[in-house]
Amino acid sequence: MALAGSNRSPLRVFLEKWSSLLTSSCFRDRDRIGDVESGTTVYLSDRRIEAFITGLFIMIGLIFLFAPMWWLEFVHHSTKRLGVITGFVLMFTVFVGYATDSTPSEVLGATAA
Repeated sequence: MALAGSNRSPLRVFLEKWSSLLTSSCFRDRDRIGDVESGTTVYLSDRRIEAFITGLFIMIGLIFLFAPMWWLEFVHHSTKRLGVITGFVLMFTVFVGYATDSTPSEVLGATAA
């Protein structure tokens, strides 16, 4: 239970619904291991969760960058090439809009960049 609210990205909210993922040992706060008062209390490290989400975001972003370049190498018809580019741009826009708490203008700016 958080004592103070924080801005959490929709991607983090989505991942927090998987309690089995978050309660794994890689997300536990190692500094508070001795503070456990009951067998059901688990202290999570916010820093570790944010690092995981950042790494996941970077990995997915790199996939959106490199996958269409490789795919375009094997597609020779110009209409299909435009379809590949358009599809990945749209998927990237949806991903950035869903995974971050950005405004629509920031999502559009990230997509244009």
